[in-house]
Amino acid sequence: MARADEAGGGLLGRVTSRVTGALDLNEILSGIDLNELLDRLDLDRVLARIDVASLIDRIDINALMERVDVDALIARVNVDEVV
Repeated sequence: MARADEAGGGLLGRVTSRVTGALDLNEILSGIDLNELLDRLDLDRVLARIDVASLIDRIDINALMERVDVDALIARVNVDEVV
């Protein structure tokens, strides 16, 4: 696949970029029960892998905060490990 990508002048990279740019993360998030999702995730492990700055740039934080039980989220995150 790498050779096909090189031969296409980075076609795979361009397609991936267009698909990623076309995703409406707010629309995707609106269809997810975020509280149920948070209950199922190992948040410490997930947070360690997320590029938080990039994520914040792509999500409407105000819309997200309206849907998340912030107190429950704070209770689940070990702040000492995140910082």
